[in-house]
Parts: sequence; structure tokens; C-alpha cells
Amino acid sequence: MLNRGVEQQGRVPNPEHAADRRADRRALAFIALMIAASVTMQIATQRTEIAQAGLQISWRHTWTLEISSHATIFALSILFPLALNRAPISMLAWRWSAPIHAGAFALFTLLHVNIMYALRLILFPPLVGRSYDVNLLAPHHIIYEMQKDGLTYAVLMFTFVAFRAMEQRRLEAAAAVGQARITHRITLKSGGVSFIVSAPEIITAQAAGNYVDVRTHDKSFLARMTMTALENLLAQSGEEHIRVHRSHLVNRNHIVGIKPTGDGGVDISLADGSVIPGSRRYRDRISTVAS
Repeated sequence: MLNRGVEQQGRVPNPEHAADRRADRRALAFIALMIAASVTMQIATQRTEIAQAGLQISWRHTWTLEISSHATIFALSILFPLALNRAPISMLAWRWSAPIHAGAFALFTLLHVNIMYALRLILFPPLVGRSYDVNLLAPHHIIYEMQKDGLTYAVLMFTFVAFRAMEQRRLEAAAAVGQARITHRITLKSGGVSFIVSAPEIITAQAAGNYVDVRTHDKSFLARMTMTALENLLAQSGEEHIRVHRSHLVNRNHIVGIKPTGDGGVDISLADGSVIPGSRRYRDRISTVAS
């Protein structure tokens, strides 16, 4: 047992798990802000409606109702990463993860109602001056809360999924930069497949919407990335690639001629006979080739 404990202590942390934990902390902070905004707006709206209706209901009554519900939701949101670890949300896993999330949603609603009910029973006498007289555990109240909690569950789960996805993209971007710097190779994702391409083999790249058309000596890849991201990776690799246009990037070792077009731009001829445009915005970079 001691050896196992030492082994566990010396185990290298999984970077993806560490990224998920960072994402979960940021998601919780974001959820706290959303809940604070929601409870503020709900209280303000209800107080306005109460004033317009001429009702004599204390602000403590409204505050206790909203705080008990929102505080419970935030407390339960801490459990969402556990459900997400158990049943990841993806197109490949939905058949077996959907029933798990259906059960998690039912549990979320039951816990929300029971904890909220307990808080109101405790807080109403000292804050409102009377007991809480609504039985939230009645079936029709639970069904009513379940209808509202459906959207709440979806929003909270989406928040954790989105923050994890962003953190994983940052992790992948950092790994890609490290790979380019050390191995001078770049990973291009095209058609659901990852291709590892040697940076010196990349001749040109052209922006194509949300993609970049990357061309080598004998192949082309429609990679899902931005031109700026590719430019950064090539810069990290230390190769001779320059941006010559908002939509074009070229390996300067393949440039054989530069011809002005008369509008401030240039036509750049490559060794394979192709021509790409260069814009005056990138004139300084192009001039380093011409010199």
C-alpha cells in the first residue's frame, strides 16, 4: 500500500485532466456571475410588479425566495463536472450518455426542490416573520420546478462543456507550438484526420473562410484553422514563410519574381509557375524578399 501511495504521488498529472479542472473552475466563476445577475434582475422585476400591483409584500420575502433558489442552483452546479466526467457530451457518446444525463437532471430537480424548500423553512421565520406555507414537495410543484429546471440544467451543462472545449483548444494550441518549435513539423486537421506536415514542405497557404488551403509539393490540405494561427506555427518552426496578403502566405524560398501591379500591390511568381497576389499592407515583408 505504501509503494502504491508513493507511485501515485510520483505520477505525472494528465494535462487534459488538469485542463478540465482549470476549465471547471472558470466555468463556476462564470456561473456565479450569471446567477448573481439573474437573482438581481429577478428581485428587481418582482419588486416592480409588486409595487405596480399595490401589494404589501416585504423585500425580505422576495429576497428569501430568490436567494434560496439561486443559491441552491449554484451549490448543485459544483456536481456538474462529475456528471460530465461520467457521461461526456458528444455525437459519438450520446446513445449511452443521454440516459445518464436524464437521470442526472431528475436528481438535480429533486435536490433543487428539497434543498430550496429546507432553506425557506429555515429562513422564513427569522427573515419574513412567518413560516413558509407552500409545500414544494407536492407532485404538482415538483413538476412545475422540473419544467423550469430543464433549461437551467441545459445552460449549466453547456457552460461546463464550452469552457472545457476552450481549455482543450488552448492545450492543443500550446502543444502545436511546442511541436513546431522542436520538430519543425505542423499538425493540420483536415476532414476529421490529422496530418503531420514538415514545415519546409509548405509552399503556400490561402485563407478559405474558416479554413486554410495549405499546399505542399505534391499535396494540399484544407485545414480548419485561421491564417494567423498557421502563420504563428510556421514562425515558431523557424522556417522562411511570410505573410504577403490578408489571404495568402508563402515560403520565401520558392519566390522567383515580384512584379508591381500598379495599385500598390504585386504579383508574386513561384518556382512552380504559380502566381499569388501581394498587398501593399504587407509591403515591408515583401520588400525583404525583393532585397
